[in-house]
Amino acid sequence: MIKLTDEMRSDVDNALANRTPCVVATASARGEPNVSLRGSMMVFDDEHLAYWDRTRARQLEHVGENPHVCVFYRDPARRVSYRFYGQATVHADGPVRAQVMARTVQAELDRDPERQGVAVVIRVDRVMTLGNQVLQERAGAPETPARTLNLFEAMYTARSIRRFRPDPVPDELVHRALEAAIQAPSGANSQTWRFVVVRDPGLRRAIGELYEAGFREVYPADLLAAESDPDRRRVIRSADHLAEHMGDEPPVLVLVCLERAPGSAAPTRTAGSSVYPAAQNLLLAARGLGLGGVLTTLHLRREGQVKALLGIPDHVDTYALIPLGFPAGRFGPLRRRPSEEVVHRDKWGGT
Repeated sequence: MIKLTDEMRSDVDNALANRTPCVVATASARGEPNVSLRGSMMVFDDEHLAYWDRTRARQLEHVGENPHVCVFYRDPARRVSYRFYGQATVHADGPVRAQVMARTVQAELDRDPERQGVAVVIRVDRVMTLGNQVLQERAGAPETPARTLNLFEAMYTARSIRRFRPDPVPDELVHRALEAAIQAPSGANSQTWRFVVVRDPGLRRAIGELYEAGFREVYPADLLAAESDPDRRRVIRSADHLAEHMGDEPPVLVLVCLERAPGSAAPTRTAGSSVYPAAQNLLLAARGLGLGGVLTTLHLRREGQVKALLGIPDHVDTYALIPLGFPAGRFGPLRRRPSEEVVHRDKWGGT
């Protein structure tokens, strides 16, 4: 069902005034793309967008050949984004054209003093976030092919996400990410990794309190004030935000564990080689699905309490706590040192 919300209406109708104009993407019948800013974009009614096209240029030709369009809206300051997919109809005359012209912002009409433009009305079939979450969908709407990131794009853009939107994460996405996680290698192909997925609000809140307690032992509140490096300050602020909101912001917490034989010795330094590859697979798969996350370990300072809270047996050790959700910010690009600074050829110091 499509029913554009009051928030969407306010965002789109005021986009030009707020300096966040909408972008319209079209394609010709041969697939030739065209992208342009549309300051006149408006919510026409509960199911339609509309804009005034004064140019009658390439984009209008595309709409005539191929009515499928996409409208992008993004306000980076508020971290709000929409993609409206639909089918466009051109109105060169008649009452619809008159209605759209009457509602077009004056700044756009001033650029068309003789009112030679046309109205383009878009029937919205699907509304998505830039993170690929479907917000609304018309019954029977044509499917939008899912975009699949290639492996290198995922690696180069899977930044650590510590701020999350409250939107619920579908079980299907979590399942797909976990299916990818268990494709990772493990010592002797033991596959002894285990994952505890926590959605219950009360349990998440309790885990969050334990995580924050461990975090404050390592990162005291006055650490940020003492830090002068701007990059470090940004990281500390982000980590501090996650510590405060681990229990209430990310809708899913995944505890990554490794099971050993009951009564066996405590894990050695090499044990992580059988669990951390799975954790990285989980994060890369999440990136490919439009989800964000970050590998954290400070729950280990309260591991006994965390295990008791979740009923984890003594012979199962926890290695990472990964929050998952739709990111409040954007993915990559990442900031990394060049390989020349960290790669040694044949021997230490070799170039």
